[in-house]
Amino acid sequence: MRKTLATQDASTQARLFPADARADAPAGKNEESARRLLLFVDRRFTFAQRVFGWNLDAETRLGRVLLLRRQAFEAERAGAYRKADFLWVEAHRALKNAAGDPAVWRHALKISAFSPAITPEILRARFIQELFIDLHRSVFDSRRAATGLRNPSDRAFVHCAYIEGLVDLAGFDAAKSAETLRPMIDAWLTACRDAGQWKRAIRICRRLAGRFAPDNTYVDELVVCMLRMTIDRLTRPPGSFTISDARHIRDGIQSVEQVCDANGPTSLMLAALARLHAMQAVALGNTGDYAEALVEIAIAVDYGGDNSQVRRTRDALTTAMRDILRRASERHDTGRRGAGKPTFDAQAAKGFGPLTQYQLSDRCARIREMRRVAGVVPRVMT
Repeated sequence: MRKTLATQDASTQARLFPADARADAPAGKNEESARRLLLFVDRRFTFAQRVFGWNLDAETRLGRVLLLRRQAFEAERAGAYRKADFLWVEAHRALKNAAGDPAVWRHALKISAFSPAITPEILRARFIQELFIDLHRSVFDSRRAATGLRNPSDRAFVHCAYIEGLVDLAGFDAAKSAETLRPMIDAWLTACRDAGQWKRAIRICRRLAGRFAPDNTYVDELVVCMLRMTIDRLTRPPGSFTISDARHIRDGIQSVEQVCDANGPTSLMLAALARLHAMQAVALGNTGDYAEALVEIAIAVDYGGDNSQVRRTRDALTTAMRDILRRASERHDTGRRGAGKPTFDAQAAKGFGPLTQYQLSDRCARIREMRRVAGVVPRVMT
């Protein structure tokens, strides 16, 4: 069996495999063994081995991974992105199969001469990180330097998605995954926000919120994206809100409430709900449904939206309802009925009843408890 040259290095912190495009990456004393390992397994394959992955042993399985990686990168550099994506997927599939077989990595150590500190697990993790994750990241960085990443559909973000899968395969913990992914993900979210592509941003935030739980960074980012998407759908200025706007706001409220139920309340989340309910109060007030608008503005206050604008809305709605009740009482005293508007009698019959029912309800108590648990709530969201 062919052996690579031995190197004496007990360190597992220095880089093992030769860098692709990161010439400034530190070279460890084990790098010569790693380089020889790559040259040894990078051999000729039969058609069936190369294309279908048939009749592969531990050594050629690793070699095929490297072959597909090289072909994918060459297609990437040539701008043949459809071909590159096909090859990247095939390379990652072959890598996943090899990563799940300890015999592959034991054999890789057997035919090389790394220091005793390099275990099969370390070799596998370094192989994935240094030959795949670092390569995708170098492509991402080169695209960022060339384009500025202003377009959410930039080719760079395809590599960001590839790295998301690879950090799991490498077995990174949450801290290392965050260190690897966040600079790229944040650039992607910035591009989505600038382009107003809220649905794409929401999908990204949902993935990252689950990945980095209980860290709420991307939960809050998810809520901000939901809020901004809702606002972008609305009529401007708020004084012109219609029943259509009320439906959009209701959808936004339901979306944020689902995030709150799934992840627990945060100060930003409650501030977003306060703002949405305040806008809903304006929209319902514009349609003449003052009874329900009063409930919405009370919910906004309970979520922490007790600012001057909310108080003005609450006072205006209260004054409007009192005026309806006064006119209804006057007509009752004079024996007249109706007010010429279909909604008048319905609003007079409801009065402050829905507001009182809300204030005595479990929902009101639950919202106030969420506010207490979440701590101080920002008064205004911009």
